[in-house]
Amino acid sequence: MNRAGLFVQRGPDAGFVPALIAACADLHQSAGPLRVLFLYGDAARAADLLQVAAADRAAYAALLQACRDAGGSTLVCQTALEKLGIAVSPELPLSVGSLGQWFDLLHDLDAVASLSP
Repeated sequence: MNRAGLFVQRGPDAGFVPALIAACADLHQSAGPLRVLFLYGDAARAADLLQVAAADRAAYAALLQACRDAGGSTLVCQTALEKLGIAVSPELPLSVGSLGQWFDLLHDLDAVASLSP
């Protein structure tokens, strides 16, 4: 079975959640189940649920939880969080990780896509 990863750099603007959902669906269809989603750089702002559009918050949390429930990892870059001065919202199923951790996970993936600005 193929396993996919998604590297997200796009910040949580108005179209963030629909673009994230579409990228996950496309990747799942073309490459298999999403095994890791990594929020990096400006995307780390989405670790603070208040920075995600109010209308999209439930869908965003549900997407992260679905990834976790399927055995995937949902990570946010610790360095980006520190630079932005934010913390992970407790209601989000996100773990704090590092770029090095992302690179380590690449060995287990068959396909990788990115969501950039």
